[in-house]
Amino acid sequence: MDSKLLTTRNWSYMVKDILVKAFLYLDIVDLVVGASRVCRSWNLAAQDPYLWRTVDLSLLNPARLANLRMWVDMPFPEMCVRIMKGALCLSCNGVTCLIFKYGMCLSDHHFIYAAERSPNLKRLVLPYWNQLTESGFSHAVQKWERLESMTIEFVCNPPSAFEALGAHCKNLSSIKILYPFDWGYASAMCAFLPKLKVVSLQSSMVTKDALVLILDQLEHLEVLNLSHCLFVGDRVDNDGGSVYNRLDAQLNANHDASVLEKASRLRVFLTCQEKGCPACPDTSTGLGFSKWFSRAEDIWRIDQISSLAH
Repeated sequence: MDSKLLTTRNWSYMVKDILVKAFLYLDIVDLVVGASRVCRSWNLAAQDPYLWRTVDLSLLNPARLANLRMWVDMPFPEMCVRIMKGALCLSCNGVTCLIFKYGMCLSDHHFIYAAERSPNLKRLVLPYWNQLTESGFSHAVQKWERLESMTIEFVCNPPSAFEALGAHCKNLSSIKILYPFDWGYASAMCAFLPKLKVVSLQSSMVTKDALVLILDQLEHLEVLNLSHCLFVGDRVDNDGGSVYNRLDAQLNANHDASVLEKASRLRVFLTCQEKGCPACPDTSTGLGFSKWFSRAEDIWRIDQISSLAH
């Protein structure tokens, strides 16, 4: 009898295990508005941390959400917010990677809501556009002490954002920036995020003085991605403004040996090796920038550094 008891399975646990395995085949919409609402046992299974390591809102499809009767005539951005809130509630603070929808216009309220429910976050991908204020951004990142990696395209005040990240996210070591990267941006990065090891500026406009600054001052830098960048020369003040001297789109020994010499200390230094790279903007005509904007979401998603791609 004792032997029989020892080999008896706890069916309640097995049922949950089976449900969790089945739920792995569902997408975020099915989990949030479907499976988690069937019954109590399904809801409990839907809260398993294994299901919510990554919350990827970039996969949300407008046509798919438009078919949900409960949200008829609701604007797509609001649908995204509701899915985000539902997912974060089910995650029970278990999310370690949060990827926002590319075109999702993020407000302070939504950003802080996400931060308060994902204290264990390690990887964050912000949308290309947002309405975040300096105080809202700072308030949110205070919750992310474990943050290690971030993709950021636009913030209202980059130096202030870097200062907040440096003060509260001590583990941040990897960052991808999709924004004109000039000396001011670089100096703030060096001042507030000196321990960065991985930086991707892929497909961004980069000034030479900014590039030289991070190569000189980011002592822990190991990996730098400059693929498909638009390189411009040193700043020249002109009646209070700034103009830039255009450099060749590729970095090689014939163009700027000093930059290459500084980059030689890096473990990985990624640039376009050939002229006429199809992914680089062609500044000889306006078509290059039109092409860039038409591929903006792909540029946001793709990166030569695999840990920064999604």
